[in-house]
Amino acid sequence: MHHEGEIIENSTTTLLKGKLEKKNQELEQRIIERTQSLESALNAREQFIAIAFHELKTPLTALRLYIDGMLHKQVNDPEKLAHLFRNIQEQSIYLENLINSLLDITTVLKNGNLPSAIQPQKMDLAKLVQDIAERFSQDFHAANCTVTLKIDKPVIGWWDPIRIDQVINNLISNVIKHAPCAPVTISVVEENQLAKLLVHDQGPGILMTDRPNIFNLFFQGSKKSDNKGFGIGLWLIKQFIEMHQGTIDLIDVDTGSCFLVCLPLKAE
Repeated sequence: MHHEGEIIENSTTTLLKGKLEKKNQELEQRIIERTQSLESALNAREQFIAIAFHELKTPLTALRLYIDGMLHKQVNDPEKLAHLFRNIQEQSIYLENLINSLLDITTVLKNGNLPSAIQPQKMDLAKLVQDIAERFSQDFHAANCTVTLKIDKPVIGWWDPIRIDQVINNLISNVIKHAPCAPVTISVVEENQLAKLLVHDQGPGILMTDRPNIFNLFFQGSKKSDNKGFGIGLWLIKQFIEMHQGTIDLIDVDTGSCFLVCLPLKAE
C-alpha cells in the first residue's frame, strides 16, 4: 500500500510539474509578446515624432521665407504683396490640414480606429483640386514634376471639406514623394451621380506584390526608399472616402500609378 501511495504521489507531482511548466511557458510567451508590443509602440512613437517634426518643418520654413521676404525686401508692389499674402494663407491652410492629419494618426495609434463623423457641406470638388494643385506648385517644381489638370467645369456635391482636402493632399504628396521627375495628370469629372477624381503619375509605379496591401494600416511597401512615411496615408484616405460612402481603387495602367476616387454627390 505504501508503495502504491508513492506511485500515486509521484504521478501527481509529475502532473503538477507538467502543468506548472506549461503555465510558465505560456507566461514567458505572453511576456515576450508584451515586450515586443511595447517595443513596437515605442518605435512607432519615435517614428511618429520624427515624421511629425519633418512634415511640420516644411510649411513652417516656407512661411518664414515668405515673411522674411516681405520684411527685408520691403515689397511695395500691391500685386507682389497680394501674391505673398496668398502664399502665406495657402501654407497656413496646409499647416492646419497637416496638424489635423497628425491628430488623426495619434487617434489611430491610441484607439486603433478613427471617429466616423463627418460634416458635409456644399462644395466644388473641381475648385478644391485646383486650389490644392496651386498650393503644391512649388513642390511640383522642386520635384521636377509637370502637372496637367483636366478640369472642364465645376463638380458640386456635399462632402466634408476638411476630409476631402486631406484625401487630395495625401494623394498629391505621395506623387511628389514617390514619383519625382514624372509627369502627373489630375482630372475631375461628374459621371452617373458620382464625382470622379483621377490622379495618375508616370513614375516607377507600385509593385504587383504590394498592391493588395497598399490600403492596409502601417503598410510601407517593399521598395527601399528614403521617403517612406508612417504607412498610414493611403489607409487614412480610404477611411475618409468610405465615410462619404465612396471608393478608392488602384487602376491598372501601362506606366506609373493611377488612383481613382469615386464619391457620391450626396451620401445617403
